[in-house]
Amino acid sequence: MPDRLLRFRRWSLTTQLITSYFVIVGVVGLVTSAIGTWMTSRAFMQTAQTAGLHAVAVETRNQIIVVFFLLATVALILIIGTTYLIIRQITHPLVEIADAAHAIAEGEFDVTVAADQPGELGVLADAFNRMLASLRQMRSDLEEWGRTLENKVELRTQELVSMQARVAQSERLASVGMLAAGVAHEINNPLGGILALTSLTLEDTPTTDQRRDNLEEVVRQTERCRDIVKSLLEFSRQSKEGTESVDLNEIARDTYALVGSQSLFFNVVVVMDLDPHLPRIMADRSQLQQVFMNLFVNAAQAMQEEGRITVKSCYGRQDGHVVVTVSDTGHGIDKQHIARIFDPFFTTKEDGRGTGLGLSIAYGIVTQHGGTITVDSEPGKGTTFSMRFPAV
Repeated sequence: MPDRLLRFRRWSLTTQLITSYFVIVGVVGLVTSAIGTWMTSRAFMQTAQTAGLHAVAVETRNQIIVVFFLLATVALILIIGTTYLIIRQITHPLVEIADAAHAIAEGEFDVTVAADQPGELGVLADAFNRMLASLRQMRSDLEEWGRTLENKVELRTQELVSMQARVAQSERLASVGMLAAGVAHEINNPLGGILALTSLTLEDTPTTDQRRDNLEEVVRQTERCRDIVKSLLEFSRQSKEGTESVDLNEIARDTYALVGSQSLFFNVVVVMDLDPHLPRIMADRSQLQQVFMNLFVNAAQAMQEEGRITVKSCYGRQDGHVVVTVSDTGHGIDKQHIARIFDPFFTTKEDGRGTGLGLSIAYGIVTQHGGTITVDSEPGKGTTFSMRFPAV
């Protein structure tokens, strides 16, 4: 509403009240006084004419009329002033409430109305203030709900993106697994024949024969190919035979007992921070030992056989999952390699130090058991692999 129109409506209310009061009190009083004056003057004139004092009576009458009208005028002015003050006390709180309502309509909620008026006006002002406080609280709640909703939407979006990445990774690994299974079976038999024939030839070759070194190299390379084929077969395996209730803490300790005696771990400190009340999970013990073995070996190689490996387990009561993390103090993984770390045949190691299938096999085993495995790494600060399994 324009300010000019709003101001006009305010003054129209005041004018109406003043006019009404003036008509009731002022006009009626003047008319009554005029009638009374006329009647008094007429009676006075009749009495004067009877007494023979007509001229003096006329002058006296005129003076009475003038004085009366002066007194009536002063009284009318006092009535109008008093009326304005009384009406202002009535309209001012209403104007203040109207200004506050106009400010609220413009989005300003930091206004208040004085509630010190007596009677219904004070009740109206107090009710308006309570309504304004409720509006402030509702606005604050809506803003808080909006921020909470934005955070939840952002969190769900991140979860969806992560889930899509895991689905894409699983589909990629499944395709590679099917291909690897077929190729491995086709290659395994010829490799076995080559290894057997080369070993027989090596047994018949004298130690002084210069060809013996070549045959031994053929055996070593054939065995290396056989190990790669074996890893491919394990990677492509989809069954979960032999699942039982197992303790991840026990598997982690047993696995380290198997690999800890190797020279690779001579200068490596392994810290076991395991939850003694960790729930058990349903899994294949041997497959999980393979996962831990791959993580331990990768961690030791990433630290160049010197550093600290921390194994930590805990239970998330809110989602009912068991969490195990394996952290190292190695050189870390570059950000551009994080997305491919579980891809088959992808490795950041030097040539000849890995096939690139260890983490892929670990990913497949964890996924087959209904769990997830993620990696968090920062170059120069180490790497942490986190595994989550549903508790029994």
